[in-house]
Amino acid sequence: MFPIHDLRGQTLGFGGRILPAMEARMVAAGLVHREKHGREHVIEFRGEPLRQVAGWVHEYERFWNEHLDRLESYFIEKRKRK
Repeated sequence: MFPIHDLRGQTLGFGGRILPAMEARMVAAGLVHREKHGREHVIEFRGEPLRQVAGWVHEYERFWNEHLDRLESYFIEKRKRK
C-alpha cells in the first residue's frame, strides 16, 4: 500500500488532474483497493483481475492463431493454383 499522492507528477509522467478519474476506474475494475488513513488516501494494487484477463486472452490468442494460420494456408494454396 502506498499513498495516492506518490503517483502524482513525475512518477507517472502526467499531471495530477487525470489521476482521480483513472483511480476511480481502477477501483471499479477491482485493480486497486483504496483506503483512507487520516488525511491520507492509500491504494493497494490487486493483480488478480489482470491475471484472469491475461489467461482469457491467452486462450483466444491460441484459438485465433490456429484459425488465422489455416486461413493463410488457404490463400497461399489458392495463389499457387493461379
